[in-house]
Amino acid sequence: MFCFFTWAYAGSFDDFFKAAAIDDESAVVALALRGFDLNSRNEKGEPALIVALREDSLKVASFLLTQRSVQVELRNPQGESPLMIAAIKGHLGPARQLIQRGAEVNKTGWTPLHYAASRTEPDNADLVRLLLEEGADASLRNEQGMTAVDFARRADRGDLANQIAARIRAARSPTR
Repeated sequence: MFCFFTWAYAGSFDDFFKAAAIDDESAVVALALRGFDLNSRNEKGEPALIVALREDSLKVASFLLTQRSVQVELRNPQGESPLMIAAIKGHLGPARQLIQRGAEVNKTGWTPLHYAASRTEPDNADLVRLLLEEGADASLRNEQGMTAVDFARRADRGDLANQIAARIRAARSPTR
């Protein structure tokens, strides 16, 4: 009986993560309705929300973010959160949803702001602005001693580096 259950579960498991990767929202919804654990991790230890965000499966990510049972702070084995993946991929809408659901904007080491600042695409200024408005600490350094300003400069994004540096200066200046 146990082997049969495991085999039956394996099909749903594979279907779930395939659907998450290819943005097959209807398949994910069907599995959710059958009681599939939306916080399951794939064979690499990644939760479906991270898979969906990484693979640009935004319909699946949006559905998952509407499910109260989905834990928005489940991390992959590298310690990356869904908000970090949304930040590196430039997914502003999902980033907003994650923050509304209580995703951590600051954490020790690498932060979503580090990830957003490292993007070279011009459309990520709004994402950086969102993170800063939601309390991202622009002065945090990763394990290599780098701030988000350093990442923006490496990405040749002087505009972002200036925006983030201004936030650091404002935080350091005494309020009057």
